[in-house]
Amino acid sequence: MKLARKLSILGLLVAIVMALPVVVGAQDYAPPAEEQAWLAATANQSGTIPPGTVITMQNWRQYKQFMPAGMIDLFEGKYFWKMPADVQMVVGPTVDHSMPPSYR
Repeated sequence: MKLARKLSILGLLVAIVMALPVVVGAQDYAPPAEEQAWLAATANQSGTIPPGTVITMQNWRQYKQFMPAGMIDLFEGKYFWKMPADVQMVVGPTVDHSMPPSYR
C-alpha cells in the first residue's frame, strides 16, 4: 500500500475514535439549570394572547409564559442589549403557512 493511502486510513480511524465520545455522550445531555427553569415555567401554557394585545415594559410579565428565553432576557435587561423603555409589541392573529408541495 502506498504511504498516502495508509495515512488517509489512519486519519479516518483517528477521526472515528475522536468522534465516538461525542456521539455516545450526546445521549446524556442535560440542559443547563437556567434552561430547565424556562422549560418548567413554559411547560403548561394555558390560554392564548388575543390578537391586538400590546405587550409593553409594563405588562410583559403576564405574557412571559409565551416568550422564548432570549426575549425574556431582553425584557429583564440582563445583558447589554435590552428592550427599549417604550417598546410596544402588537400581537397579530395566528397565520398557518402550509409547507410547499415539494416538502409534503
